[in-house]
Amino acid sequence: MWTDRRSATRIKAEHERSDRQLEEERALSRTQIEDERRLAREQEQLAEAYAVQVVLGERSVGEPDDSVKRLAVMAVNPGSYTIRRVEAQVSYDGKSLAAHARYQRLPGFGEVRERLRDGWSPSSERALHGVLTPRDAGIRFESDDVHVRHPKSPYPPVRWTDRGDVLAASARRGAAHPR
Repeated sequence: MWTDRRSATRIKAEHERSDRQLEEERALSRTQIEDERRLAREQEQLAEAYAVQVVLGERSVGEPDDSVKRLAVMAVNPGSYTIRRVEAQVSYDGKSLAAHARYQRLPGFGEVRERLRDGWSPSSERALHGVLTPRDAGIRFESDDVHVRHPKSPYPPVRWTDRGDVLAASARRGAAHPR
């Protein structure tokens, strides 16, 4: 009887130890899985941010001597997710930033859009200000007219919020870098 009692106590202690060990292993496993998922999300978010294309363009503005031009920052989202709160500025000299004067979002409906519109102006575009979906053709932000001597080394800082609510920004010469 004494042996049975000692055996029962030992078995109970062994079960408790095994239960604690199993719970610790499960907690460690959950932590490892959560870390792997977080890392995968961060890598995907980084890849999506780098996929956004930003280009600075310029054109002459009707002057016969071409002394005035207009700059445009164009952004295209070839990624898989919509980005929002897209904002662009132009730095003419690498130090100061100028806001855009005009903005145009180009939805991605292609030829179907033109046939459907047939003179109708889409009112929903106002509601989608600063939103760029993967299907859109892009967004164009235009500067005011500037004299050709004014821009020394222009580049387009562009900011947006991605699906992870992380602000991303384009770097000099159009490569995207998340912050």
